[in-house]
Amino acid sequence: MVKKVVLSSITILLLSCNSSKKESAISGIFRIESKRIQNPLIDTFYSDQNQVKIYTDEFFAYTNLKEDSTASFGIGFYEANGDQLLEHNMYSTSALDTPYIFKLKIEKTEQRYKQTIDQLKINGLPTTLVEQYVSIPAVGTSFIDGIWKMSKYCQVIGKDSLFENRVQYKIFHKGYFMFVQDMKIKTDTLKLRSGFGFGIFELNDEEITETNLFSTYPSIIDKKIKLNIIFDGNDDYYQIMPSDVEGQKVVEFYTRIKSQSFKK
Repeated sequence: MVKKVVLSSITILLLSCNSSKKESAISGIFRIESKRIQNPLIDTFYSDQNQVKIYTDEFFAYTNLKEDSTASFGIGFYEANGDQLLEHNMYSTSALDTPYIFKLKIEKTEQRYKQTIDQLKINGLPTTLVEQYVSIPAVGTSFIDGIWKMSKYCQVIGKDSLFENRVQYKIFHKGYFMFVQDMKIKTDTLKLRSGFGFGIFELNDEEITETNLFSTYPSIIDKKIKLNIIFDGNDDYYQIMPSDVEGQKVVEFYTRIKSQSFKK
């Protein structure tokens, strides 16, 4: 279950971030409280969902862990107009990188928001999905805040470097991080394995410490993972994760996604 964060237990070293840009009204980190699905044949209410959603000023990302432990996620950019929100898919477990748009009606209060999607269909029937979220308190801002796409993944074993194709994004916002990934796995037919993590981070010079509070990988939950991080300007960085095995490490390269890439 997604954990409620107690701020007094968190110490985050943050870099100052000065900006005159007006923050989006929906910007924040949210934990789902309930979900309701309605059409002429069904009216189903869920209060036990494991789902987290992040909105930056331009992007969104969500992660969901189903009862059977399968992962679903989505990441993209959005347009806001009053109480209407258009979410544009960049990548998701359901549609991969196929462009599509969800139209949401948003009802926002200080600590919560409700989103309604009414253009869905289940078995050909018009269906309405209503999700209620509660805000997770922000804990600061950082130079790394934003959305990043992995450009290269490399596993170093001694003198050998093994490169792997995978889709992976990371989002940092208000003291929290989220990663989502699809990896190709070798079976009788090539399939994708989806995974994610969500938690808090500490950024200090050339080291970032990530603590996952919610993840598809139980072994990393509540574990502080220290990574060396090297920036190349404002829009590129790579991180190095040492291995317990001597002579092995994982290097991941990321590039910041800019809104202009999608709004030309």
